Amino acid sequence: MKKFTATLLLIFFLSLQGLLAQKQITGKVTSAHDGATIPSVSVIIKGTQTGGITSLDGEYRITVPNDTSTLVFTYLGMKKQEIPIQRRSVINVSMELEST
Repeated sequence: MKKFTATLLLIFFLSLQGLLAQKQITGKVTSAHDGATIPSVSVIIKGTQTGGITSLDGEYRITVPNDTSTLVFTYLGMKKQEIPIQRRSVINVSMELEST
């Protein structure tokens, strides 16, 4: 019985460590031109294929490992932006039109 309890405690602490090694970043993406929110902007953890897209009102929420340093924002017709996280939990982005 003691081995079973010890095993359960070990699993619990390992799971807790995994949860604590992540943080959630939120924010809103807008146009630098007119301030309008931009839906469907791609938000990716740099160096991975992990990420998501902004909602209809330009908002996003992404869970990243604590060692993640940069988020990459891309949208057709806008300049790609690489934004350092720097211990922030809210990152709002203003995207500029891409000149062609």
